[in-house]
Amino acid sequence: MDATTLGIAIGVASGLVTSFLLLLIGWMWRQQLTPWMSNQIYQGIRVDGTWTLNDAAAGTENSPYSQRETLEIEQVAMRLTGRLILDPIDKSDLPSRTLKVEGSVRDGFVVLSCIPATRRNLGFVCYLGKVAGDGTELRGSSVYYHVSEDRIATVDAIYKRQTTS
Repeated sequence: MDATTLGIAIGVASGLVTSFLLLLIGWMWRQQLTPWMSNQIYQGIRVDGTWTLNDAAAGTENSPYSQRETLEIEQVAMRLTGRLILDPIDKSDLPSRTLKVEGSVRDGFVVLSCIPATRRNLGFVCYLGKVAGDGTELRGSSVYYHVSEDRIATVDAIYKRQTTS
């Protein structure tokens, strides 16, 4: 191998290594460092943790709910992600479903958009709530697509915090 070919090969190899390192640094900046810094600077309320729907009449004729709801939220600064698990009270009715949650929190208000985790299911839930009391309740309303009745409905929803992060 002559000197020119060797120089070209070394130049190409060093360019590839440099490009890889720059991509790695950029990914770490966006995925790790920026969210960590945002979380450190954020001074608002924390709503991350596990929340359950509070309805003493669930499963009775007086209740608008036909399922148990568990809301698992992860929070980075104002941004919320997680999942909403829907378990039917009457096991013969509908299968258990999981919805992917995305949203935000600002000034104590929580806005969540929930879509099915799999594209094989229908359903959609929008929730607007306010952190109440000592931070252990989310009080608000849900607008959702009622799968078995094929209609859009609204219902008051109060979630109680089960765990904190």
